[in-house]
Amino acid sequence: MGEAFFTGFHYHKVDAKGKVMLPKEYRDGLGDKVAVQMDSAIYPGAGGKFVFLKVMPVAQWKKMSDKRGKLTRNQKRLLLGVDITEVDKVGRIQLPHSMRKMANTEEGMEICVAGNDDVVEIWNRDRYEEAMIAGLYDEMTQSGMEQQQERGTGEDS
Repeated sequence: MGEAFFTGFHYHKVDAKGKVMLPKEYRDGLGDKVAVQMDSAIYPGAGGKFVFLKVMPVAQWKKMSDKRGKLTRNQKRLLLGVDITEVDKVGRIQLPHSMRKMANTEEGMEICVAGNDDVVEIWNRDRYEEAMIAGLYDEMTQSGMEQQQERGTGEDS
């Protein structure tokens, strides 16, 4: 299996057992067993840090694990806080309760399962939408400032 590339996003709910359905188009690239770990992103436009879950093929996680000597303490903490789980017959994975709680993706909640290059991310739906809007705003603001600086038309001019 070559390295997968995941795109798009899908809305689902976490079921009563803490399981999440993986979209069909992601399953082939993820394989029968996946590594689930927490991650975070900072979006200044949304006023903070967002915790989400990252899902990847076990082989990809093992490659990252082999490089742990070169990682920072925080990167190692994320790498070691992984849960290896099987994809069941209908395409669901079990999310560990502690991870669900920290990422605000508990039973019955709406989530967003989003492809992001070589990983799949699982977000609380509201946080995902807030982060994406803030990320676009931050990116546009940064891009606009860079264009103003290039033209010499910024506020400092």
